Amino acid sequence: VDMFGERLQNFYVLFSTVPFLSDQLQDLLADPLVYKTHFMYLEEKADLYIDQVAQYVRIQLAGTNYLSLAEVEIWGHPPVQDWQHTEGMKRWTPIRAEGDYPYGRSGHTLTMYSKLSAILFGGFVKEDPFFLGDFWTALLPTPENLDQPVMWTPLEPKQQQPQQTLPLSRFGHASQFSNVCSLGYTIEEGVLAGRIVLETLLKSVSPSVYP
Repeated sequence: VDMFGERLQNFYVLFSTVPFLSDQLQDLLADPLVYKTHFMYLEEKADLYIDQVAQYVRIQLAGTNYLSLAEVEIWGHPPVQDWQHTEGMKRWTPIRAEGDYPYGRSGHTLTMYSKLSAILFGGFVKEDPFFLGDFWTALLPTPENLDQPVMWTPLEPKQQQPQQTLPLSRFGHASQFSNVCSLGYTIEEGVLAGRIVLETLLKSVSPSVYP
């Protein structure tokens, strides 16, 4: 608002997908196709966020006075269709969890290993034990059924051969899924044991198998 901010009191911000059919405020307030928000007082500025589709915006006083506005900025984006949850423009949608689920944490990895499945490992929390080493798998709902919950399941890892050890608790690490990881482990084991010559291997194996 400008130096005449006292003039901008007790007003409505109105939104519509079609031109407003009346200049009378009471008609617009009774129109179910008009989205409306009321302000009684306004400080120097106000930010208004709405989750509505609209093309027309009106600021209208509830009473009679001069309408004084210093500046009005309107930002928007094209409407988001249902299919655009997973393709094109993205939109965040909260999904509830059901049953047992992992602690809130930071610095963990969440790796997708199929279109609807992910594995969580590690992370950091601000209390004992601080560094986490647990594994969880998540089964996500399909884009058509986002009202369904995420199903979390804790995993018990097997000790890795040949050291018979488990991964150390950690955070700030990285993780990536590869459908050739078992082949990659066999190649790495052969290189370390001297059964496979790395220079010869690199000429015949795709870098996605052994970088």
